Amino acid sequence: QLPVVNDERIKISAIFLAAGLSKRMGPENKLLLDFKSESIVKTTLRQLERSKVDEIIIVLGHQAPLVAKELKDFNLKMVINDTYQDGMNTSIKVGIANANTASNAYLICLGDQPFISTHVYDLIISNYKQHYSLDHDIIQVPYVEGQKGNPVCFSSFYKSEILINNEKEGARAVVRNNKHKVLKFSLSHTSILLDIDNPLDLHKIV
Repeated sequence: QLPVVNDERIKISAIFLAAGLSKRMGPENKLLLDFKSESIVKTTLRQLERSKVDEIIIVLGHQAPLVAKELKDFNLKMVINDTYQDGMNTSIKVGIANANTASNAYLICLGDQPFISTHVYDLIISNYKQHYSLDHDIIQVPYVEGQKGNPVCFSSFYKSEILINNEKEGARAVVRNNKHKVLKFSLSHTSILLDIDNPLDLHKIV
């Protein structure tokens, strides 16, 4: 049994990635497509906003004015990634560079994961905070039945390493380079595996 920790002393910034080109969806920006009662990006962000995360940095890029307009009702920090076409990694860097300097960790959240509920985000945040109290250098990766999911949470210990990472696809290189510090968090919620890349994904059921 892990000790109870004072969550208020451990601050987590969510880096909400909403800058991608969404090429596989076709001509439309997938984030703006309808999902149940709202758009994909609104549904995803609303679930995250209700969680116990301490701050949210929204990273915009592709069609930034349209996405910003869609999210205008959220009182959250929005930043622009001018080099979004160079890959997800550039958005992660911009988000972390604009996060609160007092943050202890960064939760890298994808804007196209509307299936993840606030409850699941809270499970991920709570588990990270509990383990962070024992080891300040952990990288938490969520898994379902052996499959890696998102969001991944990085200790701010890796801030410099992430900011100089040139791999296009996110921060996988940082995870690979620090395998001995990776905490695998097993969940039963398949939502952490699901994102929306093409029209068929809109009809997935969790």
